[in-house]
Amino acid sequence: GGNLSVGGQLEAVETSTGAQRTVNVVGLGQYLDDVVPSESPASWGSLGAGGPQGEAWGFQELEAQAVAARSYVLSHPGGYGGYADTCDQTCQSYPGVRNANALSSLAVTDTNGEVMELPGGAVATTYYSASTGGFSASGAEGSPFAPVADAGDGICVSGACNPNHSWTASVAVSAITSRFPQLGTLQSVAVTNRNGEGAGGGRATSVAVVGTAGTVTLSGVQFAADFGLKSDWFTVVDQPSGGLGGYRLAGADGGIFAFGDAAFDGSMGGRPLNQPIVGMAATPDGGGYWEVAADGGIFAFGDAAFDGSDAGTAVGPGTVGIVAARTGAGYLVAGASGTVRSFGDAPQMGDLTTALGAYGGRIVAAAGVPG
Repeated sequence: GGNLSVGGQLEAVETSTGAQRTVNVVGLGQYLDDVVPSESPASWGSLGAGGPQGEAWGFQELEAQAVAARSYVLSHPGGYGGYADTCDQTCQSYPGVRNANALSSLAVTDTNGEVMELPGGAVATTYYSASTGGFSASGAEGSPFAPVADAGDGICVSGACNPNHSWTASVAVSAITSRFPQLGTLQSVAVTNRNGEGAGGGRATSVAVVGTAGTVTLSGVQFAADFGLKSDWFTVVDQPSGGLGGYRLAGADGGIFAFGDAAFDGSMGGRPLNQPIVGMAATPDGGGYWEVAADGGIFAFGDAAFDGSDAGTAVGPGTVGIVAARTGAGYLVAGASGTVRSFGDAPQMGDLTTALGAYGGRIVAAAGVPG
């Protein structure tokens, strides 16, 4: 993201698998001088009335941040891939010396050597965040501490409220099916277990993503990370309706109109047609579609393949619909008299010309059944 100035020195290392990495070897004190003001604004140290050590009460927050940051990085020496103690942004915020500040550095110096310890003397992995949502994390999320309520998380000052206390996010159906293509068509996303701490049952610990071809179960932390959510404390409000992420409308003139996650991949709109369009069908992955005309003509778009048509044949006139094969490699074309024509690998299982020869009505549409 641009130039970065760091303390210490840079070294090239090889991991246990032979991968090459670049690490910044820097003293713990200088590292904390950079991390503390990056995790908590140094200006917080001057907030409030006079307090201990001749500083404003806000200085106590900087000291608490220094102890937490020191404990976190010392809790697992070499714990990042076996070649580093921590990582620069995902683990802790370390943008080099960019945010270094005398007041936060004083907090580091004043707490020198101080860490949080667990019973037995082990240094605690002190997870911390800018916002808890109202309740700190539990052991289900990897925290070594008992979860506690955070009454200050929803605080508002002069009409300005914590924007991370309550939040909403949208996850497109296409994003989920792209991440888990083995699911087939998405049907639902459901939180199946929570940690029991806080409103609505607390943080999601297990999420089931259900599709027509199977189910994927993952932790709330992983689901939040995969789809860019602010945290693992969320409720699924809007579900894909029957696995439907979008849809397209086809006009008699061949025009295609796409809504939701459905993509526009072309149309016969504005192009000459011998007969009007009477139906359309999408490929199983939604990446293409066919239009069918009243004379049996087939027009393919996107990843839909053209496998033949009834245009120009005796059975073509009176075509009323098209059904796509689940493989995406074929389709069935239905006629008003009850005929069913197979193209590609779509199976022909009979029609009214043989099953009900005396039928005097008119077929107006066709639909398939998964199988």
